[in-house]
Amino acid sequence: AFELLSKGRELKGGVKKGLGGVLLGEKAEERAQEYLSYGAQKVYLSQDPLLREFHADIYAQALHQAMEASNADTLLLASTKRGKEVAPRVAQRVGCGCITEAIGLGAMDGKLIAKRYALGGNTVATERVKSPKEVIAVVPKTFEANPVEKGEGELIHLDLWLDEPRLRVVERRAKGGETAKIEDAETLICVGRG
Repeated sequence: AFELLSKGRELKGGVKKGLGGVLLGEKAEERAQEYLSYGAQKVYLSQDPLLREFHADIYAQALHQAMEASNADTLLLASTKRGKEVAPRVAQRVGCGCITEAIGLGAMDGKLIAKRYALGGNTVATERVKSPKEVIAVVPKTFEANPVEKGEGELIHLDLWLDEPRLRVVERRAKGGETAKIEDAETLICVGRG
């Protein structure tokens, strides 16, 4: 999030937009000041009990409602396992375009553009979402996280209306099993694309 806030600060003049952050789940209130220290003008937060466990549908609902409350046109997420699960769900709820696996962001003609690998990674494509709103998931560690000297802004508590999760965690267990040394294996079976 701090990388995206830092890049957002850099781009906000070119796309003529404000810059906000969203914090969901436990300890959101405690971490809000960190978001302000990376340039967020407003931080929207919720510690709703339904956000304690990660459920992609619930987080998509929460981010959709945060976009509506903030009147945001663009949502930037980390393109992690969870981010790639949530991004298209938010885009579907908002009714907008979605780009995942972005490796760069820029501004062109007042709109945000994203760069991502194409054709099996042999080339880099520059893409722009044509809908008025957009969701873009950016590969982690793409940008540097640079704090501002004086982070000031507004904290806004969200009243979210979230559905109960469709799944319920019954039990958590540590992974069991033994590890094996590849060096000691008599036969290795390797599967892949290359």
